[in-house]
Amino acid sequence: MPRRTRKPEKKPIEQYDHKEASRTNNPPVGLVTPETDRDAGKKTYAYDLHIDPSLQFDPQRSQIEQIIDDALAAETVEEAKSALSELKKRQAPYLDWAGKAEHT
Repeated sequence: MPRRTRKPEKKPIEQYDHKEASRTNNPPVGLVTPETDRDAGKKTYAYDLHIDPSLQFDPQRSQIEQIIDDALAAETVEEAKSALSELKKRQAPYLDWAGKAEHT
């Protein structure tokens, strides 16, 4: 004989309140945008839109790819760790966004 299924007990629905906050009944995320929120102003960034990024060739890129291949082919953990530490030493950006840094 099949077992009887129990009906789950209904949990009471609680209201979304923040009584201790200065903004009571704060709406959930997504309903307030920076334009409609009077408490937070519009965010501004300090950078020059008219400066193009300068692409610089990285001659060590092929060496870095070789280090990654060596780390993937390593048979011991120590070999992989040494390859990854060498990779960390050689990391450098190859796209220079000079003058476009955002200062907040």
